[in-house]
Amino acid sequence: SDIMLRQGFSDQVTSIAGGQVDSLMAYSSPSGAEALYAAAGMAIYNCTQATATASVAASGFANARWEHTNFTNTGGTSFLLCVNGANGLRSFDGATWAQQSVTGTTASAFAHISQHKNRLWFCKDNTLGAWYLNTGAISGTAAVIDLSGFCRLGGKLMAITSLTLDAGDGIDDFWVAATSNGEIIEYQG
Repeated sequence: SDIMLRQGFSDQVTSIAGGQVDSLMAYSSPSGAEALYAAAGMAIYNCTQATATASVAASGFANARWEHTNFTNTGGTSFLLCVNGANGLRSFDGATWAQQSVTGTTASAFAHISQHKNRLWFCKDNTLGAWYLNTGAISGTAAVIDLSGFCRLGGKLMAITSLTLDAGDGIDDFWVAATSNGEIIEYQG
């Protein structure tokens, strides 16, 4: 019935040159590899090790407001994948940051990323289109499902997620999308 914060804290990184942190992203793979990244200003900083000043891992971005997900592809490689509405799809594979090639749309406009049933899904600003890649893929041609016919109140697509009734280990998970005007689209198929 309530949430209680644990007492105390410890500093991980006390200084990030980019200023205020807008996004905190954790990389986690099934093999146990973990890393922590913070986005501030126009850069992403490695905050994995406790240190006074974080080092720049990648830079040259339009903003630091990243949405992200951890994803393991069909080849068994784990990625931290992120989008910020301006710089396309970026990936971290446990060693390096890279830009992923997505065709079929203006991928730089992807503002939201999620996964459902081993497929990546994206929202673009000011549209009711749900963009997706092939199953298990982190690059390639994106296709779209136009949801405007289902949204009586208009607006734009804000988020896509999974809804599960059995802790996420069954085949009955629902695909769910939410719009800026409060409509929820749910699909089970």
